[in-house]
Amino acid sequence: MTPESSMQAVLVATDDSGARAVAEAVARRRGSTVLCADQEGQVWGLLTAHKPRIMLLDMSMAEGAAEICEDVRADSSLESTVIVLLAPKGAADGIQRGMDSGADYFLTLPLDDGDLEDVVSLAFIE
Repeated sequence: MTPESSMQAVLVATDDSGARAVAEAVARRRGSTVLCADQEGQVWGLLTAHKPRIMLLDMSMAEGAAEICEDVRADSSLESTVIVLLAPKGAADGIQRGMDSGADYFLTLPLDDGDLEDVVSLAFIE
């Protein structure tokens, strides 16, 4: 992956096949490269190797989602990565902790492709 394509890459970190399908479809419509992690242990390696523009991080899959957000914000090579938390409805405490830890946006599951398209569009403008 070239540096230019990394700037258009979207990391989809979820083990929810429905959310992954929606995220992949939205990212591909934008012409973005899609990277997938279906286990928490894969997330950091993909982040540091590819430096994606956007990371969609499923809080249900990644118990350490807040820590991942903090680590991304502490790494200057990932400063332009936009973090979007994917959270189950009713996860207010977890969402707040993730936002306090450096996430930029959050969306509730199940994912709505229109809402995700809006957030992805905003992230590529930033």
